Amino acid sequence: MSRARDKANSTVSNFASTGIDDNADATAITIDSSENVLVGTTTNGTTADGTVIRSSAETLMTRSNGAPLLVNRRGSDGAAIEVRNDNAVVGYINANASGMGVYLGGTAAANHLDDYEIGSFTPSFDNTVGNGPTVTYTYQIGRYTKVGNRVHWTARISWSAFSMNGSGYALLAGFPFTADSTTAFSQGSNTFGYASGIGGSDGLSGLYIDPGANKFYMTTSANPTAELLGSNIGSAGAFYCGGSVQV
Repeated sequence: MSRARDKANSTVSNFASTGIDDNADATAITIDSSENVLVGTTTNGTTADGTVIRSSAETLMTRSNGAPLLVNRRGSDGAAIEVRNDNAVVGYINANASGMGVYLGGTAAANHLDDYEIGSFTPSFDNTVGNGPTVTYTYQIGRYTKVGNRVHWTARISWSAFSMNGSGYALLAGFPFTADSTTAFSQGSNTFGYASGIGGSDGLSGLYIDPGANKFYMTTSANPTAELLGSNIGSAGAFYCGGSVQV
């Protein structure tokens, strides 16, 4: 308890304050001899929870088991954090109803990265005519990394039994994205690193995906412009492949 004076300059007994004044019975804010402002802490650093505003124009925020900074843009979509160099805008972190994005290396639309994702998928065989082949798989492993509108992927398939159950070309299915339907660049650059169990005169050369599709045609080394026929897939085999597709 302390003694304070009211507006009439009379002494008020048994007065306690938790605010920022000479009568406070707790430390609310500390301003040290170097003119650093400490809120919720007496430590000028990041080893204790609290906020430190340093006279050197640094701001330190520390919080245990939670985000020390919350930024909320209300209303329209746009920049939630603006980054400047010599007062010139060099980047943003954007917030919108569907998520967030970041402008890297500039503030133009070409610098906007709004998606990054890594994941897995299960590659499999399909065909262009029929109900799909019957396959006993020994490996079905697919991995991808998506950066913006570009998907980099790898896959491994091996099988110990194969029945086409139809005709036409063989397809590699299971790709978890649909290729860009507006440009031929969606077909990307896709190739095989190893292949066995391909019969006839066909060997595997590369893969392509049609715009707006999510299955790959496989092309042959005998004729890189010809798709692989399902009838030329042997009863056992394996291949490793991968590439890049615009989605």
